Amino acid sequence: MEGGNSIYESEWCFDNQILLFKRHFNGKRSPNWHAKIKVPAARGHIKISTRTRYKVEALRIAVDELRKAEGRTRMGYPLKRVTFRRVCNEYLEWKREQYQ
Repeated sequence: MEGGNSIYESEWCFDNQILLFKRHFNGKRSPNWHAKIKVPAARGHIKISTRTRYKVEALRIAVDELRKAEGRTRMGYPLKRVTFRRVCNEYLEWKREQYQ
């Protein structure tokens, strides 16, 4: 598919927890590998760019990120990192409830 963001080369690795893929971006083929990481103990997934053209290095980076994500979920943190905007909105909502 030209023009859209689509995957043109992909492979599942590491017991189907990591999907390494390359994609089209603005009609051009990206030379870098990206990864979709699933942690069995958590819902959802993480998408990262490995920023490398080499598949072996991309797999190593993805496995490192998988281990970090597993550690975060074991400690009770969410799979995806919490953004400042989300924390700010939750705090403002809590303050509104406290005010009323």
